[in-house]
Amino acid sequence: MIPLLRDASDISRCHDLASQCIGSLTMDLTLPVRGGVLPAGRIQFNESGWTFRLVALGAITTLGASIPVGYGIGVINAPSEFIKHWSSETIFRKYDVQLTDSALRAFVAAVISIALIGGVIGSLQGAYLADKYG
Repeated sequence: MIPLLRDASDISRCHDLASQCIGSLTMDLTLPVRGGVLPAGRIQFNESGWTFRLVALGAITTLGASIPVGYGIGVINAPSEFIKHWSSETIFRKYDVQLTDSALRAFVAAVISIALIGGVIGSLQGAYLADKYG
């Protein structure tokens, strides 16, 4: 729970506390090398090839990105026939226009793209609202 700030002394104490916390987070920027440690600022590339960490990081990154994307594509593709049918019927009833198959595919692609863009905008707004209202 964040305490209420009533006056300048509260703000000063809060600033001092934050400075202490941030100041205690230091990072060692020396690079390990064979036979010792390089001073900070000097970079030496190790030509030893693929390491376990590099392979593990690549695999985790690949799975971490592809699984949600694949799931999202599956969620959108599953009802695509229903979206096509509903769109075709709605356009015909409202505007008395029968779309060709290619026009209908382009329309559905636009609808799905707009839905994905709306999801991005909604997630950004959700973060703002969560920060503002908790």
